[in-house]
Amino acid sequence: MVQQPLHTGSGNFAFDSRDRAGDHIANPDYVAQVATEAYARIVEAWKLDDSDARKMLAVNHQTWMQIKNGKWSGLLNQEQLMRISAVIGLYKALHSCFNNDLADRWIKRPNTGWIFSGRKPVDVLIEGGLPAMVKTRRYIIAE
Repeated sequence: MVQQPLHTGSGNFAFDSRDRAGDHIANPDYVAQVATEAYARIVEAWKLDDSDARKMLAVNHQTWMQIKNGKWSGLLNQEQLMRISAVIGLYKALHSCFNNDLADRWIKRPNTGWIFSGRKPVDVLIEGGLPAMVKTRRYIIAE
């Protein structure tokens, strides 16, 4: 448990012994907020259109528009959280393998890799869902 310094107002500091990170991790609302904000930033970096972004996350148009505009509040199901986790992992893997420009364009470029067969990775991810996302992340890490 990490102790957090608290200013007491008299120039002295006291410590709060609550594990603040643990408090947030256990809060599904907080997890959903952070996850959807990260996902929206990645979608923006990848320049995905709204249709692809919502399909990849498996949400309806209205929900995606609220997420995109920072006006959504709600919970994500386990599948959606895992999709976001896989997308974040893929984003990180791409940026560790390629320069930023190529890493962000890669998702929409036709790819001759064995799991894409000339298709755009984004199309494979949408069609294959979570298993394809995990497989693609592993493919990038292995390359």
